Amino acid sequence: MRTSQDIGKDFEKMLEGIFSTLTQTHSFKMHKFVDSHAAGNTVAAQPADYMLARDRSLFFCEAKASTKNKRFQRSMLRPAQRGAILHYGVGLRVPYFILFNHKDEVHCLDARHVLKGKSINYDASLVFRCLLTELQSKLVKYWNLDPINVVITRIQTHDE
Repeated sequence: MRTSQDIGKDFEKMLEGIFSTLTQTHSFKMHKFVDSHAAGNTVAAQPADYMLARDRSLFFCEAKASTKNKRFQRSMLRPAQRGAILHYGVGLRVPYFILFNHKDEVHCLDARHVLKGKSINYDASLVFRCLLTELQSKLVKYWNLDPINVVITRIQTHDE
């Protein structure tokens, strides 16, 4: 039986494929932070799995998956991620998203709302939900990503 950790690794690989495609086709860039657990804890805990960029903004994204939980649980966050959500997301108002996968359904959550109150207000936290197969188009639409030709034109006309 596949564990949540196995599903999580597969989900991250799938996200990296989506993010790589978006980098080639839209106004989007991705930086993957080193996973401190995978690095044998020789690297300090990171604020998220990814730092993402789109037109004029940077934001964080954490990927989570579960085989048993239908909804994201706060206990799935590590202390460094909770701290990053509070410092970056709440304090500095840098968007911080959690993409949660359960059985091919993905929930995109606003992490700032996930830590608010004694328990998660899922209605306030949920940005959107979709099937895994629809995630790329949903991200393009929600993050309002421009096509790559807009970025190329900006670069080409920069010195003019």
